[in-house]
Amino acid sequence: MYSLSMTAKTANSVKSKSDKIFHIASCVLALEVSKGHLGWTVSGLVKKSGLSRTLVYRYFGGSKLAILENSVDRFVEIFYGLHHQEQPQPFWTSVKAARKHIQKFPEAAVFYQKCRSLDSALKNRFIIVERKFQKKLKRQLSLKTDAEVLVVHSIIHGLVTAPFLDIEDVQAIIQYLKVSKLEWCTVNGGANSPQ
Repeated sequence: MYSLSMTAKTANSVKSKSDKIFHIASCVLALEVSKGHLGWTVSGLVKKSGLSRTLVYRYFGGSKLAILENSVDRFVEIFYGLHHQEQPQPFWTSVKAARKHIQKFPEAAVFYQKCRSLDSALKNRFIIVERKFQKKLKRQLSLKTDAEVLVVHSIIHGLVTAPFLDIEDVQAIIQYLKVSKLEWCTVNGGANSPQ
């Protein structure tokens, strides 16, 4: 679990490049939550992640601000399903994957709410990714208006972050939306339904 109590021991199980990137990004965001805005050190990040300083710099840049910004970009792109994928993911699969990331790192939701509500460079980064996601929704779900896009985006955000929803509740909501003639059962086209 990627949480504030994560230690270098966890890094031993991190094998693939994408897992390392997510692991580092999660550690950065955990430090940002626990230590405050840029109140952490790269040495502390290296210790927390259990990965080398060279690897952190290679994947995220050479300054704390660059590391934080790249961590936010990568985490949010994974959260929104905007990271590169070889095959399109059905809507249900995207929601489950995003929920899994939030369960691994629940502090991300707090981090997002905090940064998104303040005037900052991070807020602007969130807005850029949100707009990319909204364009994706509009294109792939054939939504006609910006209001429709905001409704769908809000529903997806709620399905992913609401701690009071269990996976069966999420499935029931998606099924309800399909029955209600909101034909958007996949994010990337196709017609897969919750299983």
